[in-house]
Amino acid sequence: MDFKHYLGQIGEKTAAQFLKNLGMKILAQNWKKKPFEIDIICQEKDTLVFVEVRTRKVNSLVSPEESLTNKKYKNIIQAAQEYLTCKNCWNMPVRFDFVCVLAQKKILKVEYYKDAFTESEAMDSCNAIRKPW
Repeated sequence: MDFKHYLGQIGEKTAAQFLKNLGMKILAQNWKKKPFEIDIICQEKDTLVFVEVRTRKVNSLVSPEESLTNKKYKNIIQAAQEYLTCKNCWNMPVRFDFVCVLAQKKILKVEYYKDAFTESEAMDSCNAIRKPW
């Protein structure tokens, strides 16, 4: 396994623990149904939360926020739709969160963006408005 994948795994484990500490129940990690993938799916009260995790070294050329492209937003939405269909849970409210994990040596800093974007924003043209960046 190369360092990039290793760092990504560390970031996803860190994000999952962070979300658990907030009281969320982790339903799935790295949920896949080709060609879709969702990093973390959790539940907060009656809401399904689809979470994208981005991990970067502090001095990376591209920040975690910048790495989340409009194409990736659309893929996340499509993956969430696939999950809702597979689990037959279209009646549940959903939310899309974003977790950035910044690594500097052995220190990991988590930045959490609750309700980072909506389905309509992501499925809109390239003029999609993203929160909070």
